[in-house]
Amino acid sequence: MNASPTAPSPLLNAQNWNRGFLIDSEWMAGVSEEDSEWKAWVVSLLTGSLIAATNYPTPEEAYQALNRIPGRAWKFEASKTCSGEKCGPENCKGEGCKIYRAPDSKTCL
Repeated sequence: MNASPTAPSPLLNAQNWNRGFLIDSEWMAGVSEEDSEWKAWVVSLLTGSLIAATNYPTPEEAYQALNRIPGRAWKFEASKTCSGEKCGPENCKGEGCKIYRAPDSKTCL
């Protein structure tokens, strides 16, 4: 009997959308709250420019829109344990600190 393939779990979900962002080699995407609306945003890591930003009435709609962007090799990057004095190899296991660490500093986004 052939097992039906399972769909990959969404990268952003109800448990993590406000604790990190999506990242690949060129883009970063996330959800922010602004004036009781949730903004799904995408920026270029290469240029720092805003690629897209759209407001949604719920966080679910915002992170689901990001999960639907085709052709991206997204990875989830936790941000809550990777900031200020907490920045370091023991806390920042993804790409964020490697990309955003300022020289001779423990500050990362």
